[in-house]
Amino acid sequence: MDLPQLIKMGVPREGDAASMLSGDNTAYSVLVSRYMLAVQADRGGLVLDNAEAALRTACLTGVGTTALSNGVSTGTGHSVALTAGDLDEAVSGLLTNGLAASDINGETVPAGFSRIDAFRTGVLGDVDRCIARFS
Repeated sequence: MDLPQLIKMGVPREGDAASMLSGDNTAYSVLVSRYMLAVQADRGGLVLDNAEAALRTACLTGVGTTALSNGVSTGTGHSVALTAGDLDEAVSGLLTNGLAASDINGETVPAGFSRIDAFRTGVLGDVDRCIARFS
């Protein structure tokens, strides 16, 4: 991961109407998606370098997003939880750069609707549903 780019992605750009919905969860979604690729690799038997893998990753990122809605405690006594606009930030990222819906090579499907549909499937589903639908 390119940490400086991830930080830049997570900061809303003042005065840029196209990035009004970008923010920390835009970057978190990309980070979660890379973790979800590692989960898929660990599971074994899944192709990670095609359009199906990109959509499966978007779906699993949706699962991770739902898990964060309940809040997660860190080892330092802090917690991470989603706020009202975070889902919008994730969807905005899916539309603008698609990295949260990309395969292991950073390639994504061209249709933003397909990326959002896969993410939504994960938000409303679970890991098994994502694997079954996008395998």
